Amino acid sequence: MASLLKKLNCEMIELTVRFDEKDFKKKEFTSDVGQPRGRKEFSYSYSPRIKSRNEHAHLFLGLDGQQSLLGLTYHPGKNPFPDIREPYLDDVAKWIGGYFKVEKLAVRFTLAFEFNKTYQSIVPLDYPLLVNNRWLKETTVVGHEINFSKEAFIQKAIISKKTQVITVLLYAGMMMEFADFDLHEAVTAFSAYATAFVKKHEDNNVTSND
Repeated sequence: MASLLKKLNCEMIELTVRFDEKDFKKKEFTSDVGQPRGRKEFSYSYSPRIKSRNEHAHLFLGLDGQQSLLGLTYHPGKNPFPDIREPYLDDVAKWIGGYFKVEKLAVRFTLAFEFNKTYQSIVPLDYPLLVNNRWLKETTVVGHEINFSKEAFIQKAIISKKTQVITVLLYAGMMMEFADFDLHEAVTAFSAYATAFVKKHEDNNVTSND
């Protein structure tokens, strides 16, 4: 079964939360996952409920007082550590979110989208840097950083090109209930921003090798 992330050209979506350990139900969590209460770091891998679906997720949890960190990353492709068990990929955000004592968390998003040679960037990429400096001789500009307005959903985008692949990185942040996160809704929403930076190549003879 094809990955929706791959269909939307998304190679990664990562959610990161920094929080205070006192806002996390540590005793309940360690009991549920069968780990000693004194353990500080946890990492797990998750597969989809449907084995043929080519997506997987990784979770990292570090409990360190006010510097505690939660990271949840989704990728297309089969799980390199196959373990088909609950919670499944689509349920893991709701599952881990249920251990927080606060309703809303400050969540930072990082996403990577890749577009093959059938696309071209709407902004100039891969052009010579014309400056009178011997140290910068024969250098090229292959990327740009774009900052959005304070009112925008996205905070920053970085667009670059290597060989024939255009990469768009998106950065965003918001207060949200972690348990309400929906992977496919989020990727679909972010995809609209990523695809705004590219368009189908004008040369009709350009085809994909995929």
